[in-house]
Amino acid sequence: MSDPGPGFRRLHPASLVFRFFDALQTFFVPALLVWLWADADHAWEVWLGALFVPVVVAHVLHYVTFRYAMHDEDLVVRHGIIVRRERHIPYARIENVDLLRNPVHRMLGVAIVRLDTAAGDDAEAQFKVLSMPAVTELLEAIRDRASGGAARGAASCLETLEDAPAGHAQDDVVLRASLRDLIVIGIVSHRGLVALAAFVGVLSRFDVTEKLLEDSVLRPLVKRWVASSSETASFAQIALLASIVIVALFALSIAWTIFRYHGYRLEASDGLLRWSAGAWTERRATIPVARIQRLTVRRTLLHRLLGLANLRIETAGARDDEERAGRGDFVPLCRWTDVERLVAISMPDAKLPSSYEAVDPAAHSRATRLSLIMSLVGGALAFPLVGFVGSASLTVALVPLFLVRARRMTRFLGLAVTEDCLWVRRGAFHLAWIAVPIAKIQTIAVAMSPFDQRWDMAKLVVDVAGASSSDLLTVPYLSHAVAIRHYERLGRDSAAIELTW
Repeated sequence: MSDPGPGFRRLHPASLVFRFFDALQTFFVPALLVWLWADADHAWEVWLGALFVPVVVAHVLHYVTFRYAMHDEDLVVRHGIIVRRERHIPYARIENVDLLRNPVHRMLGVAIVRLDTAAGDDAEAQFKVLSMPAVTELLEAIRDRASGGAARGAASCLETLEDAPAGHAQDDVVLRASLRDLIVIGIVSHRGLVALAAFVGVLSRFDVTEKLLEDSVLRPLVKRWVASSSETASFAQIALLASIVIVALFALSIAWTIFRYHGYRLEASDGLLRWSAGAWTERRATIPVARIQRLTVRRTLLHRLLGLANLRIETAGARDDEERAGRGDFVPLCRWTDVERLVAISMPDAKLPSSYEAVDPAAHSRATRLSLIMSLVGGALAFPLVGFVGSASLTVALVPLFLVRARRMTRFLGLAVTEDCLWVRRGAFHLAWIAVPIAKIQTIAVAMSPFDQRWDMAKLVVDVAGASSSDLLTVPYLSHAVAIRHYERLGRDSAAIELTW
């Protein structure tokens, strides 16, 4: 193994272990599905597991070639064999500093450090894994040489290593999640479907159900129950089976939620938001309030019935829910009455507006026509599978559903421009309120499709720092004059404010 060079360092050797298990985890679900359902005639599918080998080799090569150095003004990262890459990350450009440790990390004395800047969907640099002395040295370099949120974020991570968060003032705690809250989150999130499907696949693969019933006193009763052909018995069977499936789904979802959000805690102090949660892998994040690019308040049907909501935030270069702790699941559950307080803490300039400007009055007619077309297309696509009667029945069922959705969507859709913030309200059954500080806006555009031109409408498109095409904030169904008015106002206001990251 070649010397990494003067001033350059390698990752901890335990990186190979963690990367191997990452590759194993990536292949586990597909391999399990192939193994469960592949028969003797399709045994070649099992050989797809050979793809696991090049993935492991790629992880080994990443470890061998990855090097980093801490210079006075920037952090330098090198990696690659055929294509050698060298990235210079100025300390002042670092947006977020995240630290992840699970019990295995603690046992081996290592940790994962992620650094985000304002560019891209992925972390600018991810050190997986570093020894704890190397982690401390890296965080101290960022703290001492960076400025603003990056420095405070690194300092907060250093406090985490010293177990200082437990001593934070009680006044800093903004929100906690009780066991009851976690159960409600599990019920609302519906995360148990995949786990239940895998469980059913295992049962069917090994004929577990038949083996359990074999020579059992319950076997005659089950056979009689299955063989029953009366209408009442059939309805009871379907109802019981549906109840079992629903209970299993909710139970799995609740278990997943408790595992993921155990010990959830949100703190706020000195312009920083500290987020932590997790039973196995304790995820911690320090989020400077000044770096928040967008805030979203979301309410599903169940949220509204229970008087609840959830919040997510986005910082430049950190939008992936799974990979960016504390952003996508910033506030997984809160009471609706607490939303205004949480918004004020997370984005002080984003006060909830009292009213919104509605979209073009003709939007309802346009959405209604589109809904009728979608209903007909859905029925036509189902024709080869269910025949004419089934296709017609499906179309008749879809028409009122799409019409209600169109009416709710166009009535709820709107925008409001306050002194410091742009608010967009949208949704049909699941509602969302989205806030973007005017100081964070990078580009504003007015888009018109051929259909927009025919209806004299336009779409307002707002871009914030580091957003990908799927993250652009769009407001459709605006009259052309209204879209131009907001385009000019937001462009003028954002140009008058110095862009802050």
